[in-house]
Amino acid sequence: EKTFFDKLVEIKKDRDEEEGLYETYQLIADKFKENTLDNNFGEYYYLGKKMESKSLSLFPKISNFLYRISCGYGERPFNALFLGIFLIMIFALIYLFVGVDIDSKFVIYNWSKLSNFDFIKFIEDYNQTFALSTGVFLGVGGYDCEPVRLSLFISAVEMVLGIITVGIGLGAIVRKII
Repeated sequence: EKTFFDKLVEIKKDRDEEEGLYETYQLIADKFKENTLDNNFGEYYYLGKKMESKSLSLFPKISNFLYRISCGYGERPFNALFLGIFLIMIFALIYLFVGVDIDSKFVIYNWSKLSNFDFIKFIEDYNQTFALSTGVFLGVGGYDCEPVRLSLFISAVEMVLGIITVGIGLGAIVRKII
Protein backbone atom coordinates (compact mmCIF):
# COMPACT_ATOMS: atom_id res chain seq x y z
CA GLU A 1 0.00 0.00 0.00
CA LYS A 2 2.91 2.38 0.61
CA THR A 3 4.38 1.66 -2.83
CA PHE A 4 4.78 4.66 -5.11
CA PHE A 5 6.85 4.88 -8.25
CA ASP A 6 8.12 8.31 -9.12
CA LYS A 7 7.12 9.86 -12.43
CA LEU A 8 8.75 8.08 -15.31
CA VAL A 9 11.35 10.21 -17.07
CA GLU A 10 11.16 10.85 -20.79
CA ILE A 11 14.51 10.55 -22.52
CA LYS A 12 13.93 10.56 -26.30
CA LYS A 13 10.57 12.37 -26.18
CA ASP A 14 9.32 10.61 -29.28
CA ARG A 15 5.97 8.96 -29.95
CA ASP A 16 7.14 5.39 -29.28
CA GLU A 17 8.58 6.32 -25.90
CA GLU A 18 5.41 8.23 -24.93
CA GLU A 19 3.25 5.23 -25.85
CA GLY A 20 5.57 2.95 -23.88
CA LEU A 21 5.39 5.20 -20.81
CA TYR A 22 1.61 5.37 -21.13
CA GLU A 23 1.40 1.57 -21.26
CA THR A 24 3.73 1.31 -18.24
CA TYR A 25 1.53 3.68 -16.22
CA GLN A 26 -1.54 1.68 -17.24
CA LEU A 27 0.15 -1.58 -16.22
CA ILE A 28 1.07 -0.17 -12.80
CA ALA A 29 -2.47 1.21 -12.40
CA ASP A 30 -4.00 -2.15 -13.29
CA LYS A 31 -1.81 -3.91 -10.72
CA PHE A 32 -2.98 -1.51 -8.02
CA LYS A 33 -6.58 -2.09 -9.14
CA GLU A 34 -6.10 -5.88 -8.88
CA ASN A 35 -4.89 -5.40 -5.31
CA THR A 36 -7.86 -3.08 -4.49
CA LEU A 37 -5.61 -0.08 -3.90
CA ASP A 38 -7.93 2.37 -5.61
CA ASN A 39 -6.17 5.58 -4.55
CA ASN A 40 -2.90 4.43 -6.09
CA PHE A 41 -4.80 3.16 -9.14
CA GLY A 42 -6.37 6.58 -9.62
CA GLU A 43 -3.06 8.42 -9.46
CA TYR A 44 -1.40 6.18 -12.04
CA TYR A 45 -4.49 6.21 -14.23
CA TYR A 46 -4.27 10.02 -14.22
CA LEU A 47 -0.54 10.00 -15.01
CA GLY A 48 -1.11 7.45 -17.78
CA LYS A 49 -3.88 9.50 -19.40
CA LYS A 50 -1.70 12.62 -19.27
CA MET A 51 1.11 10.72 -20.97
CA GLU A 52 -1.32 9.27 -23.52
CA SER A 53 -2.41 12.77 -24.54
CA LYS A 54 1.09 13.53 -25.82
CA SER A 55 0.89 10.77 -28.42
CA LEU A 56 -2.60 11.51 -29.77
CA SER A 57 -3.51 13.22 -33.04
CA LEU A 58 -5.32 16.58 -33.09
CA PHE A 59 -9.01 15.76 -32.54
CA PRO A 60 -8.50 13.04 -29.92
CA LYS A 61 -6.01 15.38 -28.22
CA ILE A 62 -8.69 18.10 -27.96
CA SER A 63 -11.15 15.61 -26.47
CA ASN A 64 -8.50 14.38 -24.05
CA PHE A 65 -7.68 17.97 -23.04
CA LEU A 66 -11.35 18.74 -22.31
CA TYR A 67 -11.61 15.55 -20.25
CA ARG A 68 -8.54 16.57 -18.26
CA ILE A 69 -9.60 20.15 -17.52
CA SER A 70 -13.20 19.24 -16.74
CA CYS A 71 -12.60 16.51 -14.16
CA GLY A 72 -9.00 15.32 -14.39
CA TYR A 73 -10.00 12.02 -16.02
CA GLY A 74 -12.41 11.41 -13.15
CA GLU A 75 -9.57 11.62 -10.63
CA ARG A 76 -9.53 15.36 -9.92
CA PRO A 77 -13.07 16.49 -8.98
CA PHE A 78 -11.80 19.95 -8.02
CA ASN A 79 -11.01 20.59 -11.69
CA ALA A 80 -14.77 20.90 -12.29
CA LEU A 81 -15.00 23.52 -9.54
CA PHE A 82 -12.11 25.52 -10.99
CA LEU A 83 -13.55 25.20 -14.50
CA GLY A 84 -16.91 26.45 -13.23
CA ILE A 85 -15.36 29.49 -11.54
CA PHE A 86 -13.35 30.24 -14.67
CA LEU A 87 -16.45 29.99 -16.89
CA ILE A 88 -18.46 32.25 -14.57
CA MET A 89 -15.72 34.90 -14.66
CA ILE A 90 -15.37 34.72 -18.46
CA PHE A 91 -19.12 34.91 -19.05
CA ALA A 92 -19.34 37.91 -16.70
CA LEU A 93 -16.86 39.71 -18.95
CA ILE A 94 -18.70 38.62 -22.09
CA TYR A 95 -21.94 40.07 -20.71
CA LEU A 96 -20.25 43.46 -20.35
CA PHE A 97 -19.14 43.44 -23.98
CA VAL A 98 -22.43 42.23 -25.52
CA GLY A 99 -24.68 44.29 -23.25
CA VAL A 100 -26.90 43.84 -20.20
CA ASP A 101 -29.62 45.76 -18.42
CA ILE A 102 -28.36 47.02 -15.04
CA ASP A 103 -30.88 49.00 -12.98
CA SER A 104 -33.00 49.68 -16.09
CA LYS A 105 -29.99 51.05 -17.99
CA PHE A 106 -28.46 49.31 -20.96
CA VAL A 107 -24.75 48.83 -20.27
CA ILE A 108 -22.29 47.79 -22.95
CA TYR A 109 -18.54 48.23 -23.05
CA ASN A 110 -17.67 49.17 -26.62
CA TRP A 111 -14.82 51.27 -28.06
CA SER A 112 -16.39 54.59 -27.09
CA LYS A 113 -16.97 53.45 -23.50
CA LEU A 114 -13.46 52.03 -23.27
CA SER A 115 -11.95 55.34 -24.43
CA ASN A 116 -13.48 56.99 -21.33
CA PHE A 117 -12.67 54.05 -19.06
CA ASP A 118 -13.66 54.42 -15.40
CA PHE A 119 -12.16 51.57 -13.37
CA ILE A 120 -14.52 51.96 -10.37
CA LYS A 121 -17.60 51.94 -12.63
CA PHE A 122 -16.20 48.90 -14.45
CA ILE A 123 -15.78 47.02 -11.15
CA GLU A 124 -19.36 47.91 -10.14
CA ASP A 125 -20.70 46.71 -13.49
CA TYR A 126 -18.53 43.59 -13.40
CA ASN A 127 -19.88 42.82 -9.92
CA GLN A 128 -23.43 42.95 -11.31
CA THR A 129 -22.59 40.75 -14.30
CA PHE A 130 -20.67 38.35 -12.06
CA ALA A 131 -23.82 37.92 -9.96
CA LEU A 132 -25.82 37.43 -13.16
CA SER A 133 -23.31 34.90 -14.47
CA THR A 134 -23.28 32.96 -11.20
CA GLY A 135 -27.08 32.79 -11.12
CA VAL A 136 -27.33 31.72 -14.74
CA PHE A 137 -24.50 29.17 -14.50
CA LEU A 138 -26.01 27.46 -11.46
CA GLY A 139 -29.58 27.90 -12.69
CA VAL A 140 -30.77 29.65 -9.53
CA GLY A 141 -31.39 33.20 -10.76
CA GLY A 142 -31.68 35.99 -8.21
CA TYR A 143 -29.82 38.92 -9.74
CA ASP A 144 -30.49 42.62 -10.34
CA CYS A 145 -29.09 42.67 -13.82
CA GLU A 146 -30.82 41.10 -16.83
CA PRO A 147 -29.53 39.75 -20.11
CA VAL A 148 -30.91 41.50 -23.20
CA ARG A 149 -30.52 41.05 -26.95
CA LEU A 150 -27.46 38.93 -27.74
CA SER A 151 -26.73 38.31 -24.06
CA LEU A 152 -29.93 36.22 -23.88
CA PHE A 153 -28.30 33.73 -26.24
CA ILE A 154 -25.06 33.93 -24.24
CA SER A 155 -26.98 33.17 -21.03
CA ALA A 156 -28.60 30.11 -22.65
CA VAL A 157 -25.16 28.80 -23.64
CA GLU A 158 -23.91 29.46 -20.10
CA MET A 159 -26.86 27.58 -18.59
CA VAL A 160 -26.13 24.52 -20.70
CA LEU A 161 -22.41 24.66 -19.84
CA GLY A 162 -23.31 25.10 -16.16
CA ILE A 163 -25.55 22.04 -16.12
CA ILE A 164 -22.87 19.98 -17.87
CA THR A 165 -20.05 21.20 -15.61
CA VAL A 166 -22.01 20.62 -12.39
CA GLY A 167 -23.00 17.16 -13.61
CA ILE A 168 -19.41 16.27 -14.47
CA GLY A 169 -18.21 17.57 -11.10
CA LEU A 170 -20.82 15.57 -9.18
CA GLY A 171 -20.00 12.48 -11.21
CA ALA A 172 -16.29 12.83 -10.45
CA ILE A 173 -16.98 13.32 -6.73
CA VAL A 174 -19.26 10.29 -6.59
CA ARG A 175 -16.66 8.23 -8.50
CA LYS A 176 -13.97 9.18 -5.98
CA ILE A 177 -16.22 8.44 -2.99
CA ILE A 178 -17.28 5.04 -4.31
